[in-house]
Amino acid sequence: MSGMPWLWYVGQAGICIEIVGAGFGVWFALDTGRRWRKLNPGSYGGMGPGLAEMKAEFMSQFPKQLAAFGLIGAGLVLQFVGNFVN
Repeated sequence: MSGMPWLWYVGQAGICIEIVGAGFGVWFALDTGRRWRKLNPGSYGGMGPGLAEMKAEFMSQFPKQLAAFGLIGAGLVLQFVGNFVN
């Protein structure tokens, strides 16, 4: 029974990491929405720079989402270890 308290802490750390990962995911999504609202595709002259900005934003999403989901996955692993091992 002396081994259980540290496993509880591992599970709780997993929950905290998941919350941080989910928070990053929401923050990145809000940041993307803010950037999209700034684009003005209505003007013909602005299409080139606007398309370049959209491409850059799309390309930057993968590492951001990978970081957020990686934190959520790491938190789930810690929860699995902390709760399922018992």
